[in-house]
Amino acid sequence: MSDSELSDVPEDIDDHDIHEDDSNDGAFSSSSLSLPPSSSATLQLPVTHSTLFTKNLYSRTILRGRPNKMQYACMQEGCSYMPEARPLSQNTTSNLWRHIELKHPTVFNASSKSSRKQKDKDDVRPQNRASLATFFKPNPRGKPLVSSTKFRELLLAFIVMNNLPMRLVDKFSFRQLVHHLNPSALSISSTSLKRDLHRQFCHHRGQLELQLRNHIKAGGRLSLTTDAWTAMNGTDHAAVTVHWISQDWVQHSRLLDVINLLEPIHSGEYLAQELLSVTDDFKITSGVFTITRDNASNNTAMLSQYEIGAADTPTTTNQPWSFSVKDGDVRCMAHIINLAVQAALTTMKAVLSKELESY
Repeated sequence: MSDSELSDVPEDIDDHDIHEDDSNDGAFSSSSLSLPPSSSATLQLPVTHSTLFTKNLYSRTILRGRPNKMQYACMQEGCSYMPEARPLSQNTTSNLWRHIELKHPTVFNASSKSSRKQKDKDDVRPQNRASLATFFKPNPRGKPLVSSTKFRELLLAFIVMNNLPMRLVDKFSFRQLVHHLNPSALSISSTSLKRDLHRQFCHHRGQLELQLRNHIKAGGRLSLTTDAWTAMNGTDHAAVTVHWISQDWVQHSRLLDVINLLEPIHSGEYLAQELLSVTDDFKITSGVFTITRDNASNNTAMLSQYEIGAADTPTTTNQPWSFSVKDGDVRCMAHIINLAVQAALTTMKAVLSKELESY
């Protein structure tokens, strides 16, 4: 992934510049750099307070040259992300944060919380937190009264909760409406809303993954349900939901994923591969206890294949066994009752009598 693809920084995290301490004789500034005459002299890294480096999310290496450049490398396990080295004068970290958010959401959530705390502690700029009523208050001077952040959040919630198309905000009539309510309001494009939606998705998905992994580490187990259907446009999908009871005896249910089934034949091996990719992506395969499904024969084959795949997951003291069909196969009772009722109704259908006037 190149730097050009990582252009946006999360809303709640500003560009954390690499601060340099002028009082430290060993540090050097990005605007001027004098090299010692000896070629064996070692350049010292600039002093920084960014969470990316204080929490060891990235490593920094100075590459000698004209000019000298800084090379960053992601230190997360199994990640080989290393953007192109940049001059020391370019010390923003927007793309580095974007990579952590997209590729390591769990680490991003933990790091962004500490970063926000530090930002709130150090930031002395006044925050304009006006209400929605203030936002729609006419502003004859043409200067924005509030930040557009709250407006974007409410607009995105309105679009998603009412299942409206994103392109609605690009319509001229919609922009006329917003301009009438507040002439100083900035126009929000559908591209910006999609970016906001993806950012929120990554944030909440990372929180859910962290919650499930903590539940498994504490010895808890998870139950899955899955079902497939064909949409009105002819595409096939399968939903996977997870259910668990927390330590305070509260039942939770969450949607993990909606899989687009691209293969025309939904074999048990293919369905097991897709289900295993979901649980492996959330790192919860070792904690799966039961899987509820309907009575289709391919689902029986799916669970057998899933058991084989889950057996490759290392066991722990808190999770000493993996999923097994014998203990974890749960057939959907509602589906069974529906089949029984449908079979009973077929024997109770009224038959037309030969005498038209008899009922």
